[in-house]
Amino acid sequence: MSTYFAQILARIESRMPELRQIGVAAGLEQAVDALRAYPSVFLYQPSESAAENENLDGVLQQVTDRFGVLIAVRDLSDARGEAALRQIDVLRRDLKAALLGSWEDPTDVPPETIEYQGGSLAYAKDGTLIWLDNFISHHLERA
Repeated sequence: MSTYFAQILARIESRMPELRQIGVAAGLEQAVDALRAYPSVFLYQPSESAAENENLDGVLQQVTDRFGVLIAVRDLSDARGEAALRQIDVLRRDLKAALLGSWEDPTDVPPETIEYQGGSLAYAKDGTLIWLDNFISHHLERA
């Protein structure tokens, strides 16, 4: 995992103390297999792309990262999932505030931008719901 994504995970952890598990997963199936506590989030990076190198003596490229955050909750009190969806709504608001909010802490090395791209229900079984929120970010790669 890149330093960039380690910083995103650290920011989620510091801004969302209610989470009982935070990690990285290659995809939905791996996140489901890794679930040990609720609520949880898993970061995964499905793709990145880079613009042409602008530096003849090294590397200077605009990189676009697409990443998702899987948010998992479990609530057995409601077979329809309404209670779990309410939990997901609160966690999604907190997640967006953490990622899209101000990066004023001098120890943070923020991306140039992080944009919310949309979300959807990714998994529902036996009281566990997992929601996927997708983001896109841009940063310069230098070498």
